[in-house]
Amino acid sequence: LTKATKDARQGSNTNPTSSSATSTSTSTTLLTPHTQSLLQDAALISLGGVMFSPLGVRVARKFDSAQLKRLMGVFMMCVGPTVPLRSHLEKSYETSSPTS
Repeated sequence: LTKATKDARQGSNTNPTSSSATSTSTSTTLLTPHTQSLLQDAALISLGGVMFSPLGVRVARKFDSAQLKRLMGVFMMCVGPTVPLRSHLEKSYETSSPTS
């Protein structure tokens, strides 16, 4: 392997200014506003899951397994159709919301 290939694999560069410029542009490219929004959404969903899991356990213990299976089936039948409709719903939301 050539020295340039070895340096590229190791992440080092002979020119220190271009190395820092490359890493800065890479980090800003990876965290676009859409990506940041998705990360924030994921963090909030995770936090909600951790905070409300004890409540879910208490509620689930009040039902027997057959009732829980039926409730899960009803929930999945209600939420399931939104999966193929997601792209349509996103497009209609984008056209209805004003852009800044």
